[in-house]
Amino acid sequence: MGRITSRGRRQRIPGAWPAWLLIGLLASNAFGAWPPARVQPPGQANETPVRLPGSTTSAVWRTLLAVASSGMPRTKGGADAPEAGDGQPHRPSAPLGAVRAREPAARGADNAPRGLLQMGEDAPVIVTQPANATNTAGTKAMFSVRATGTGLGFQWRKRGVNLADGGNIAGSFTTALAVFNVTASDVGGYDVIVSNVSGCVTSAVAVLTVSYDPTVDFSILNGNPNGVWSYGWMTTAFTSFTLYSNTNMINGSPVWWGWNTDYTPNIWRNQSGSTQSGVQPGQLALHPGNGAQPSVLRWVAPVTCMCRITGQFFAGDSGIMAVGVRAGTNWLWQASDAGAFDISTPLEAGSPLDFVVSGGYGFSSTPLAVTSLVWNVVGPVILTPPVSCTNDFGSTATFSVGTFGTAPLNYQWRKGGVNLVAGGLLAGTDTATLTVSNVSGSAAGEYDVIVSNAYGSVTSAVAILTVRDPVINVQPVSQNALWNSNVTFNVTAAGTELSYQWRQNGVGLSGATNATLTLSNLQDSAVGDYDALVCGSFGCVTSAVAVLTIEDPVVQPVSQVGQFGSNITFSVTAVGSALSYQWRKNGLELPGAAGTSLTLTNLQGGVAGNYDVIVCGSYGCVTSTAATLTVLDPNINVQPESQAVYPGHNITFSVTVAGTGPLGYQ
Repeated sequence: MGRITSRGRRQRIPGAWPAWLLIGLLASNAFGAWPPARVQPPGQANETPVRLPGSTTSAVWRTLLAVASSGMPRTKGGADAPEAGDGQPHRPSAPLGAVRAREPAARGADNAPRGLLQMGEDAPVIVTQPANATNTAGTKAMFSVRATGTGLGFQWRKRGVNLADGGNIAGSFTTALAVFNVTASDVGGYDVIVSNVSGCVTSAVAVLTVSYDPTVDFSILNGNPNGVWSYGWMTTAFTSFTLYSNTNMINGSPVWWGWNTDYTPNIWRNQSGSTQSGVQPGQLALHPGNGAQPSVLRWVAPVTCMCRITGQFFAGDSGIMAVGVRAGTNWLWQASDAGAFDISTPLEAGSPLDFVVSGGYGFSSTPLAVTSLVWNVVGPVILTPPVSCTNDFGSTATFSVGTFGTAPLNYQWRKGGVNLVAGGLLAGTDTATLTVSNVSGSAAGEYDVIVSNAYGSVTSAVAILTVRDPVINVQPVSQNALWNSNVTFNVTAAGTELSYQWRQNGVGLSGATNATLTLSNLQDSAVGDYDALVCGSFGCVTSAVAVLTIEDPVVQPVSQVGQFGSNITFSVTAVGSALSYQWRKNGLELPGAAGTSLTLTNLQGGVAGNYDVIVCGSYGCVTSTAATLTVLDPNINVQPESQAVYPGHNITFSVTVAGTGPLGYQ
C-alpha cells in the first residue's frame, strides 16, 4: 500500500482496488479522537494503523464503502451517482472526515486499476449565503447556497435541527432547499452546514416568513382556509364574534353570510368579471348588517409573532361606513368609509386580528384589499422589566419580567451576572418570576434575567434588591413612671448576628446591650429620650425614640371645716429632689407659705376658700388638687339648755356665740 504524507501529496497505490473508495481517518491522542463518533456506512470496513510524520497522533485508515463494478458508487436505485463538485446536488456518501480515492485514467501493465489518494483538499467556503424569504401561505419557499470546495456535502437545518427529505421538504442534502405549501409551522430560521474532508462551515441564518392575502385565500369551502382566515360578524358592542354559517354563489361570486336571508351581514369576493355594488373584479368586500352589525374578516395568529399589515378599505357603492382594524379589544386603526393602513403589532399565538366594516346603512358593500399581511416569528422582547424592591429581613422578594416572543421562551435569572439555580431559598430561576424567600443581607444585590428563544436573546435591565438587615419589627414605647419605681423598654428586631446598644438622649448607656432595657429606682435624672441602636452583619438601624417621664407621687391636701377663731392646717406630701412649695388661696400665692404645710390660726370668715400648693423639683412643677376651707362664722360655742319651771316663776335662756360682729340675735 502506498505511503501517506501529511502534506497531502498524491501517492501511487498499487493493486487492483475498486474504482471508488471512501477512506475514513480516525485520529486520536491523549485529548480525544477525530472525527467524533459517526454512523458507519454499509459495506466492508478495513482498518490500517498509520502514524502522521512528525506527530505523536496515531491514526487508522478505514475503508468505508464498497463500490459497484463500474467504478462508480451507486445510488439507492442502482444508477451511478454523480461526482461531488460536478454542479449536481448530492448527499455525501461518507461523514465529515472521509477522504475520497479516485481511479486514474491509465491502468498498469497488469491491467489493474491505479488509485490516487487525495489529502489536504480545500476546506469549503460559502460564496453566496441563503437569503430571507417571504412567501404567501400555500406557495413554495426556496433557499440556496453557493460554496467552493471539493467533495462538498450539505445538511440543511431549521431552527438548528437537521432536516430530512419528506413531507413538504426536499433538497435537505443539496445546494437548494425547497419548502412546499408553506404554513405557519414552516416559519423560522434556516441554515446549511457545508462540509468536506478538510472542514465544515455553517451558513448565515435565512428567515422564512409567511404572508396571507385574504383575496387569494378566500374560499367558501371548509370554513377557514389555511386554518387562518375566518368569516363572521359581531354585535354592535363588539362583545361577540359569530362565524357565518351559510355560503352560496351569487352572480358568479362566492358569498359568506349569516342570519339574514338578504345575505347581510356578509363577506364576498367579486369574481364575476364586472363591477358589482361598487366592488371591482377580484376585490373582497365586507357588507355590514342592516342593524349596523359589523362584518368581520378575522385572522388568527398561528404562533406568537410580529405582524405587519398593509392594505386599504375602499369607499364601495353607497353609505358611509366605519372601517378599522382591531387586535383583540384594541383598535389599531380606524377611519370613516375608506383609507389605507400600515400597521405593525405583536400578537400572541391564537389571538385575533379583525378587519371590520360597520355602519348604519345595512346594504352597502365596502371593498377591502389587504395588500400584505406578513407575520414573522420574533426573538424575545422585554415589555416589563423587573422592578427594584426593598424587603425586610426574613420576608420574600419577588422579581417578574413581562415578555413577548415566539414560544418557547427560556429564562435565566442572574444575581450580579452569575446564573442562579433553583433550590434552597430560590424558586423560579428559569421562569418569568423569580422568588427569593427569607431574605437576608446576603440576598441583596443586582438581579436581571436573560430571555431567549430560537431567534435570539435579550437581557433585562437590572433590578436592585435592598434588604433591611437588621430591621426593627416592634419599636420601644414611651412611658410615664412614678418616682422611685421601675420601668422596662423593649425592642424587637430581626437580622443577621444582631447586637444592641441603648441610649439616653443620644448617649450610650453602659451595659445596656440587650433587646430589653430595665431602669430601676427611678429618679428625676432618668427622665429623657431613649432609643436602641441595633447592628448586624449588614449594617445598623436606630429605633424610634421612646420618652420617659417621671411623675412625683403627691399626698394631696384635704378640705376642712373650721370654727371661727380656731386653727387649721393643710399639708402635702411630695417625693422628688430639690423640692419647693408655694401655697395658694383661690389661685393667688400666699406670701411666706412655702412649706409642706399651711397653718391658718384664729379663723375668721374671710379666710374661707380653695387652697392648693405648687410643688417644684429639678425636672418641673406639679400643682396639687384644691382643698376647700369652710369657716363657721358666727359659731355657737354654748347652746341654750332645756329647763323646768314652776308656774309664775321667771326663766332665762342663754347662748354663747363667737363671730365677726356686730352679731344679732333673734
